[in-house]
Amino acid sequence: MKSNKILVIAVVALIIVNLVLISFIWINRPNRADRRNQNVYHERMINRQLGFDGTQEQAFRGLIDEFRSEKMEFSDKIYQSKKLLHESIFNPSVDRDSLLDVISELERRHELAVLDHQQKIYSMCDENQKEKFRQLMNETIRFRGNQRRGGPRR
Repeated sequence: MKSNKILVIAVVALIIVNLVLISFIWINRPNRADRRNQNVYHERMINRQLGFDGTQEQAFRGLIDEFRSEKMEFSDKIYQSKKLLHESIFNPSVDRDSLLDVISELERRHELAVLDHQQKIYSMCDENQKEKFRQLMNETIRFRGNQRRGGPRR
């Protein structure tokens, strides 16, 4: 009888712990606003780590606004092209190869826009900031590579 009582108490305790953990995960899950704020976080982090002065900060904001609109334009075009590509499943007359060429070219131009944006940021830095920017870019590349592979490189 005593062992049954201990078993029941243990099961109830485990259920309570599970409910608390599930609640904690549910409450702290990322939402869309957090993902939008992630851009602001990255901007502030770059600004803080590079130590921009007032003039540089204004130029940086201008570059960010310009790049954001350019990035949205590419994202929209890529999305529309991929949507057409997936609709080709139901419409065999659609030329998949030409759609893939369009998507590839848009992706290429997007990557060039990213590089151009980073080059503009780099060119507005002084020598000390340029070294910090190099370090920041290396950390970013390493982090994104690990993120895509599912963990650190061994």
